[in-house]
Amino acid sequence: MSLTHAAGDKIKSMIANVRKGLEHVRATAPQLPKLERWRVLVRYIIEKILASKPKNPLPRGALLDFFRAEAG
Repeated sequence: MSLTHAAGDKIKSMIANVRKGLEHVRATAPQLPKLERWRVLVRYIIEKILASKPKNPLPRGALLDFFRAEAG
């Protein structure tokens, strides 16, 4: 099994983001117990995911409508 170049770049980017998240937790919450550090990390990850979502997503069902039009 081989990865495409784009997939490899995506994985590298994801790993870099996890590292940044861990560094964020270490820098901002070193005194917290492990469970709380995980919560901080999860919040950090969720914030990054939400920030990367498109600002103007497709209307609900738009993709389905597109495929119906193409098929028919």
